Amino acid sequence: MLKNLSLALSITTLTLITGCSSEEIKANTSSPTPEIAVATPTQTTEAASPTPETVVATPTQTTEAASPTPETAATPSSVSKDLERLQRNKACPGCDLSGANLADAKLEGIDLSRVNLSNANLDRANLSRARLKGANLSNASLNGTVLNGADLSDANLNSLILNKAELNNIYLIGANLKDTKFGGAKLSGDFSKADLSGADLSDTDLSDVSANPSTLSGANLSGANLSGANLINVNFTGANLNKANLKSAKLYPNALAQAQLKETIMPDGTIQK
Repeated sequence: MLKNLSLALSITTLTLITGCSSEEIKANTSSPTPEIAVATPTQTTEAASPTPETVVATPTQTTEAASPTPETAATPSSVSKDLERLQRNKACPGCDLSGANLADAKLEGIDLSRVNLSNANLDRANLSRARLKGANLSNASLNGTVLNGADLSDANLNSLILNKAELNNIYLIGANLKDTKFGGAKLSGDFSKADLSGADLSDTDLSDVSANPSTLSGANLSGANLSGANLINVNFTGANLNKANLKSAKLYPNALAQAQLKETIMPDGTIQK
């Protein structure tokens, strides 16, 4: 009975303050609002205000949840910004241009060192004398690309297809050219320490190449022209040199001991049977 009396006095007091009827107050106090019911299990005033932990736990209530994480930095928008930077500065070292379409682009002498060009389209682009040192060109398309005089030292050109590419006076010092297909291109320049293991160099002109040392283990050099090339210390283990021309090439006598040499023109001009 005391509880009922206390409740009646509370309702009377609230009626005088708010001007609401006792029936309205009873209705309001008997059922919590939907917002409070969702926010907290209790009906206290303190519980109605979510704690910092509750805000953090609810993704829709945080600003951070709507922002991309650092892992999503390489987005199309970031690539677009780097393309704008490339156009504006005529240089973009360290940029992310992965997947970019640069077909037929005029990029002579440009600084693209350490750039990410993986999966990019560089067909017929002119990169003569471009600085591409340490660049990542894995899975890029380089059909008909002009790379005369370009510096690709320490670059990653793994598994590329270089059909009809121009590669004269090129610098490929320490470059990764594993399993790269050169499509019968003419090559000249410095290939020192380059890894050409498993590369397809069949019918390729390598007569002006300096490769000291590098590896051509498992490479396909059938029909290639290596006459007069500097091949000192090159590893030819398992390489296919059938019908290749090695006349006047500079290499150690035992360098070809584990290579295929059918109908090969040897350094002294003799033909291996």
